[in-house]
Amino acid sequence: MIKYMAEARLLTARFRRCIITKVPRSENAQADALARLASSCVIDTLTGAMVRTIGPSINSTKMTVDQEDGGWTNEILRFKQAGVLPEDKAIARRIRRTGSWYCVVDGCLYRRGFSRPLLRCLNPTEAQTILAEIHEGICKDPVGARTLAHMVLRQGYY
Repeated sequence: MIKYMAEARLLTARFRRCIITKVPRSENAQADALARLASSCVIDTLTGAMVRTIGPSINSTKMTVDQEDGGWTNEILRFKQAGVLPEDKAIARRIRRTGSWYCVVDGCLYRRGFSRPLLRCLNPTEAQTILAEIHEGICKDPVGARTLAHMVLRQGYY
């Protein structure tokens, strides 16, 4: 949301006059109906779901990211893609037992949820970035760890 606000500020600076008005939900029935329709769709994740990655609607600056260890996701990803288990028998047993909870879409690991869509599994660096972005987007009120974790899940990350 912060990126969209920054982009909106850049665009409004180009105009001589700009008025931003809030449309109450009661007057925005079409968007409300679309939101209700999207949330009422039931997708059977056991048989598979089509996932289409859509690019962002705004252009932002590109960053160079160094590839690093994926943390806990590497072992599960390696097992799901190539069937390779780690040497440690306890870890191999855990991955075999919990492997059905995960699926791979376009090389990214996703966790299947019971009543929610696929959740993208994050490596530690991505998780820190997502936590910081979500925390910055909230008002300056203090937020507890559990509340922040639920916000991350609602955004589609695991």
